[in-house]
Amino acid sequence: MPDEGRYASISLEMAISGNWAVPLLNGLPFFHKPPLFYWINAAALKLFGADPWVARMASILGAWLMGMGMYLFLLRHAGLRQAGWTLAMLATMPFLFGGAQYANLDMLVAGLISCTILAAAHAVLQAKAGLPWKPWVLLAYLLAALGLLAKGLIGIVLPGAVLFVWLVWQRHWIGLWRLLSLPGLLLLLAVGLPWFVLMDQRYPGFLHYFFIYQHFQRFAETGFNNQHGAWFYPVVLFGLTLPWSLWLIPGLRTAWHHWQSAANRSALLVPARPLGGAASLQRLAWVWLLVITVFFSLPRSKLAGYILPVLPAWAMLLTGWALAWERSRRQRQTSQMQSQSQSQSQSQSQSQSQSQSQSQSQSQSQSQSQQTLLSNRHLPTFLLSAALLCVVGIGAAARYQPESSRSAVPLLQQQLRPSDEIIMLDEYEYDLPFYLDTDRPMWVVSAWDDPELLRHDNWRKELLEAGAFDIPSKATLFIRPQELDDRLCHTLQQRRVWIWGDTSEETLQRHAFLRALQPVWQHPEHQGDDALWLLQGPAAMARLGCAPG
Repeated sequence: MPDEGRYASISLEMAISGNWAVPLLNGLPFFHKPPLFYWINAAALKLFGADPWVARMASILGAWLMGMGMYLFLLRHAGLRQAGWTLAMLATMPFLFGGAQYANLDMLVAGLISCTILAAAHAVLQAKAGLPWKPWVLLAYLLAALGLLAKGLIGIVLPGAVLFVWLVWQRHWIGLWRLLSLPGLLLLLAVGLPWFVLMDQRYPGFLHYFFIYQHFQRFAETGFNNQHGAWFYPVVLFGLTLPWSLWLIPGLRTAWHHWQSAANRSALLVPARPLGGAASLQRLAWVWLLVITVFFSLPRSKLAGYILPVLPAWAMLLTGWALAWERSRRQRQTSQMQSQSQSQSQSQSQSQSQSQSQSQSQSQSQSQSQQTLLSNRHLPTFLLSAALLCVVGIGAAARYQPESSRSAVPLLQQQLRPSDEIIMLDEYEYDLPFYLDTDRPMWVVSAWDDPELLRHDNWRKELLEAGAFDIPSKATLFIRPQELDDRLCHTLQQRRVWIWGDTSEETLQRHAFLRALQPVWQHPEHQGDDALWLLQGPAAMARLGCAPG
């Protein structure tokens, strides 16, 4: 996948080069995102080597933080049963299960946003109960700083918005005051600020590019990929959390019956809400779910992974509805059996009542046990179904491999020399450096002077924006089509050149010398697509028409 190849290669380049300050994409400063994801993955790659599962370590860590944070919070405030089932539900949601095994930044920042909310909410509830709370406020600020280093301002803004709306709904003003911590703010600045200051000192204009352009202008612009309407995230959330999301149906039914009561409607609209208890946790979950969903629904460009931070809240609501439905079912069964027992007792004679009541009691006890067991099977059945769906989904994803450079890697590993150059023709294979386990920059041929390139959200724009922070490297790595022949003639005097491109007629017309060359590799399943040529020596120079000497 493009995202995985990009972020994995940046992490590997950091690990190999030892430059832990600046994320580099093809040797160029890449400032779309902050460095925490790369730091975690680069450290893992140093320890375990360049393997795809290692490149997903930051995502795995983010999923673990989300699950364990939610479990510990609910264990303290809702009990073992709800905590255990919420964790089981989270772990077997296909959305989280897949996100934990996908190498991009969404899962890591989702875990940090979730833990920031939970730490701050726990601090407020601890203070309300008269228990120690200040360390939890500091932890929330530390997690917010890490969220800032994971994906920028959303690591602070989203937890802050959720907590603010929740506490305002609760009318718990003292809770808002307690979360405004000067030591916490100093901790956040001490952890989160230095990297940004350092980058702006090294690369003037960085702060404007990162905060103004990447955060605000991109959020407001409409010229990006993946444009969807407001329906997108509700559909994604429901579909990618099946079968657990089916518990929304009894949840909505219960909410409707609850709303039909005038007393309940009045209670819901009363501004002052007591803090603590199951109702308060449910309000937190609703605010958490809605605030983040609405926030990411505002821009036209939408990616499924953006909504990952709502999964703990969604799981908390679904678990609450599932457990409430099962409690209600057991209560109805018990009430029905008691009613049947009373009816049967009244119809029997006094002389037979004693012996028969014993028999009925045993029969009813067995029936109650069987029916209770049956009702308790719903959640385990859902758990098994969800686990199977996760396994099948990952198996299908592993079987479906989009076009990748991986099949060319064995040849390159055998024949690539340290002095060789690799040139990409009008494309950039993000994953090739990762599979080659190298940090060598590659020359890229494209119409770099075309003003339209910056208007399209693709690999060319990413490389152009990175090149703006390192003009000398950009001049070396970026080649216009009309410059390629001269560059090749000069380079082939000293070393070999590998050319990566496709075998389409358009490419062969643009670079006519390739027609006379036999590719040393072609994509085995996509003939006419990716190919690899090796140019070396006087023969290649003659085909290019290079001047002697």
